Amino acid sequence: MRMTLGNYHVHNQEQLLTQKQKQQQRQKQKLAQRISLRLDIIQEFRGEQFRVEAICPKCHCNLTIVQVIKGFNRDPHDTTTGCPKCEERFQSHLYQSNSYSRTTIEFLCPAQTLDQLRRLPIFFPDEIKVKNFTAYSSAIFHFGNLTVAFKELGIN
Repeated sequence: MRMTLGNYHVHNQEQLLTQKQKQQQRQKQKLAQRISLRLDIIQEFRGEQFRVEAICPKCHCNLTIVQVIKGFNRDPHDTTTGCPKCEERFQSHLYQSNSYSRTTIEFLCPAQTLDQLRRLPIFFPDEIKVKNFTAYSSAIFHFGNLTVAFKELGIN
C-alpha cells in the first residue's frame, strides 16, 4: 500500500501525539514519585502524615494527588481544584495526622500557600501553626518546611 502525502501527515501527527502523550505520562509519574518521596521524608523526620482527598461532587471521580495539583489555578483566592473528567471546580482536602491528632483542612496550592504566608505578620513556626494551620500544613506538604517556603518568598 502506497502512502499518499495526506496519509503521511496524518501518520506523523499520530506519532507526535503518541510521543506527547508518553511524555506527559512520564512527567505525571515523576511528579507522583517526587510527592511520594517528599511525604515519606516528612513522615520519617517530622512524624506527620499527609493525605489528599478530592472526590468530584459532580461526576464522583476520585482524583489522585497529581490530578489535584494539576487542577489548581494560580489564583491565590481560589482554593479549588478542577476535575480532569468533567472540569467541575471543587475544594480538595488535606488530612494531616501525627501520633496525637488528625486534622482536616482545605488543601492549598503552592501559590496560595505562599500568598497566605506572605500576609502573616509573624515568622515563627509555632505561631504560624496556631495562627494559620492551613497555610502551615500546606507549606509543609509542598515545601517540606517553612524555611524553604519563606526562601521562595525571598525571606531568610
